[in-house]
Amino acid sequence: MTADFPSSPARPDARLVALHAERGDPHARLAGALADLEGAGWGLTLAGEAALARQLGALLGPGTVRVDERLGVSRAALANFGLAAATLDADWTGARAVWLAEPDERLLRRAEGVGVPVIVDATLAPGGGWFAQGAAHVVYRNAATLTGFGDTDLALLFGQGEAPTPAAPAPSDTAVALALRDVATLPLRLARVARTVVSLAERLGGGALPFGPTALLLPPDSAPDTPWTPGGVLAATRSVDGGVVLTPGLQDTETVLALLRGEVPAPAPAAREEDRGRAEDRRPERENESRFRRDRDRSRRDRGERPGQPT
Repeated sequence: MTADFPSSPARPDARLVALHAERGDPHARLAGALADLEGAGWGLTLAGEAALARQLGALLGPGTVRVDERLGVSRAALANFGLAAATLDADWTGARAVWLAEPDERLLRRAEGVGVPVIVDATLAPGGGWFAQGAAHVVYRNAATLTGFGDTDLALLFGQGEAPTPAAPAPSDTAVALALRDVATLPLRLARVARTVVSLAERLGGGALPFGPTALLLPPDSAPDTPWTPGGVLAATRSVDGGVVLTPGLQDTETVLALLRGEVPAPAPAAREEDRGRAEDRRPERENESRFRRDRDRSRRDRGERPGQPT
């Protein structure tokens, strides 16, 4: 006799573990799996925040977008595509959208009351279930949380209903390949970061406010900006309007507190691409100089002179 063991519905985050090994178009795999994680009907992979702004401009049309100033959204990027970023402290009526971070019920109902679509920024905390709470779109402005590092130009836009026509550049295949590999550990990283945030909040007391499950908002000027983007594996800080956003990464509570006190030197950032580019640009010049010296010494030997002898 064979027993039947009913299988439980697959969790969206469970697919991430083997996503890199699935067959099919990499961009579609990444967008589809993360759309499932967000509870979205579709997802678009985009080549960074500027591409996200372009896609939103095409999707929303020109006008005003009310933006939570704590997000540090690039106003210039939005302006390039007809969207004027404005603060939340005025009437939302007539806005093309309101872009929020971890909105509560009051903010969601306020937007609904004036008929303005809500964009929820889930860059630091993917998988928040915002569509079930009334969001029209969910965005990741960068891939620091997805991959653990901020060194790839990758953003994502999610929504319901019919997917829009892509109007902005797609990310590179390399950026997508890195994300497909690194999202395997995303659920574990998010869980660890959330535990550290709770611990830090207890230690910092009233000096830190919750900013979603994976970040804290510190008082203004309480810590200098780190060279790397918040959301990755290293503890990071970034000054925004209203305070300093802190993400602990995978570092422990004591290490993060010591970093805030200035007692632990921050890791040096990797060499910048332009610096590597300049070094590579000088390589042909050095090779040409070496070739000239070899040819000169060979000519002198042919004439019976000693190599290196002044002319």
